[in-house]
Amino acid sequence: MNETELKEYRTNVISSLEEEIVYYQNLIKLTRHSRLKESHTYNLKFMQELLDAEKADQGI
Repeated sequence: MNETELKEYRTNVISSLEEEIVYYQNLIKLTRHSRLKESHTYNLKFMQELLDAEKADQGI
């Protein structure tokens, strides 16, 4: 993988993580059961940590 492909790939990773975060935020709003909400909240926090780590790696 050359540098341009790597940069494009990492940009796609960030946009995918941002989409997943929005998905989980909306899912939490729609979920009524506390056990499911807890699971969605855990997944949301995990995705946010991944996004923060990826942005830190790229210096964003």
